[in-house]
Amino acid sequence: MKKRLHFVLFGIALMCTALTACGEGGGQRDRKGGLKVLTYLTSADSTAYATVLNKVIADFNAIIEPEGYKIETETPGDSYYTSLANKFSSRNAPDIFMMEEGSFNGFSDLLLPLDEFLDASSVLHRTDLWDLNNFYKNKDGKLTCLIKDFSPDFMLIYNKSVLNAYNESHPGKTFTISETEPMSWSEYYEMCSTIQKEMGLEYGSSLGFEGVKHLHELVQSTGSSMYINNDTNVNKSNANLQAAFKLFCALQKDKAMEFPEYYGLNAFAAEDGKNEGKAPGSYTSGSQTSEQQLFIQGRCFSIFNGLYAFASYDFYGIKNFEYGIAPHPVMNKGQGAFGTTSAMVSHAISKTTKYKDIAWRFLEYYQTTGIEQFARIAYNIPGNKTIAGSDNFLKNDNPKVEYLANYFYNFVNSGACTYTVYNSKISYDVIQTNFNAQLAKYYDGRLDFNSLLNEIDTAIHNSAIL
Repeated sequence: MKKRLHFVLFGIALMCTALTACGEGGGQRDRKGGLKVLTYLTSADSTAYATVLNKVIADFNAIIEPEGYKIETETPGDSYYTSLANKFSSRNAPDIFMMEEGSFNGFSDLLLPLDEFLDASSVLHRTDLWDLNNFYKNKDGKLTCLIKDFSPDFMLIYNKSVLNAYNESHPGKTFTISETEPMSWSEYYEMCSTIQKEMGLEYGSSLGFEGVKHLHELVQSTGSSMYINNDTNVNKSNANLQAAFKLFCALQKDKAMEFPEYYGLNAFAAEDGKNEGKAPGSYTSGSQTSEQQLFIQGRCFSIFNGLYAFASYDFYGIKNFEYGIAPHPVMNKGQGAFGTTSAMVSHAISKTTKYKDIAWRFLEYYQTTGIEQFARIAYNIPGNKTIAGSDNFLKNDNPKVEYLANYFYNFVNSGACTYTVYNSKISYDVIQTNFNAQLAKYYDGRLDFNSLLNEIDTAIHNSAIL
């Protein structure tokens, strides 16, 4: 995910819940020199992130090695949560590992509660934690993870140079994007379709490979829920949910005449409906190039990404155009800005570790000294709220980095960002598989729109009641 971890089928994760009382994790072992080694299962797809992480670990090891300990990183041999689940089931759990919102429920009973460590800390305090951390409490109300960084993940990032060029050459039909007031769905659809055609771009929009997450956010932004009946069904009869699905599909399906409210705004659609009706975000069904690269190359007018994308994909280094940023569009004009953080990647400690104090000291070090280092590159919003609000994050020699750090911080600090609500019974990996399987059938004509909703509902229901 850009920065995101890989997901695993929830059924595999659930295998772990019976292992709460497992014996010592096999990840803890002695090495040459008599050092006691703590394993840290990590996923660092971004080079920018990995470079800083390696330094943070090296600096921490320099502190604890004289005491006889060492942190060693381990990368998953399979998808991240498949590997983590297998390690727990084989009693070889890592001491420290990353955790993500979509997989938390399957692992929560295996995580060490952190409250007593946090309350005893002299350097990390509860006032340093964003309220988003409350998501990571177990069924007993105990905090089990610390968010290391996060971002509103679907901000509208667009090619400002193309927008300006279009407006200059089309004075009779211009578009304006506010940095603070979101566009409506219909305004966004018309804009990206029109600019795509008139400026000769391949794509006006892209929902990328995180589209299902964005769909959950779109539904959530309407004030409605994606799931009902104790998360065993999709809320398919809800008008707001249907509206969100219609936008999602109209952005990506060519000749989507079943949505006249959008097809009538499609710059490629002739009045008789016989034109190609190219969808602004038909990227989903065609391009083999990442949406970030399409954007950097100037081939896609707009994408939805978070702050991590700027460091991970070097948006700061774009030279052929100027980019802009805005809140993602909302259903109706006049709604306030809304955003969700879809991953909230955190750190957790296994209940079975032999070295709880050292593992906690690493989390404590990461959340303070370590996060200060990440803050300097504005990789994401720091999980330490105090550091996020400091000059360490909000001031930067690079004016582009400083602007984006302040923009994202102010968006979150205004209360506009919450966590994405998924399904409490099944992991995000299962959700994504079920949604994408039915969406693929819809896009190639095997399902109509109503059947799409029914089939997704059936797939979710069958997964939730297993």
